[in-house]
Amino acid sequence: MTPSEQTLIKAQQSVRINAITAAQFKMSMVKPITISGIKQLPSQEEFTILSQLIVEKYGNITLGELQLAFDMNALGTEWTRIEHYNMFSVQFVSDVLRQYIEYSRKAVQDISKKEERKQMKVEERVNIQALHDMLMADKLMRTLRKSSDTLHPLSCSH
Repeated sequence: MTPSEQTLIKAQQSVRINAITAAQFKMSMVKPITISGIKQLPSQEEFTILSQLIVEKYGNITLGELQLAFDMNALGTEWTRIEHYNMFSVQFVSDVLRQYIEYSRKAVQDISKKEERKQMKVEERVNIQALHDMLMADKLMRTLRKSSDTLHPLSCSH
């Protein structure tokens, strides 16, 4: 598994954002706002509306995924960076989370395919070993028959 896949899996194992308090959610948004370079913080009312909307629409993602989505957007490594225009708006947050969700679905599919291939390779190795064992047993049986025929040739009775 690649480091980015490991980071994704770890992020998916944290607490879901619909299971945290409004205060915890607000604190969790400090890093995304900071790494995005947003200087103008949302007002209390804007933040309340924003947090309610995010929890309603994206409540099943985890806190780790929320953080990872904004890290990835700031780095611009997995998708074209979404601009915030110095506003931490519903549109900005929603666009980042949609991109993240699309990325994570593809990444999880890739991880599953790798695991399937890995499992298939194990099964192939087991099948190859079983075939090898059968061939060796067959060879041993032929050798035993030949040696048995040499030691006890068929006798012809007259």
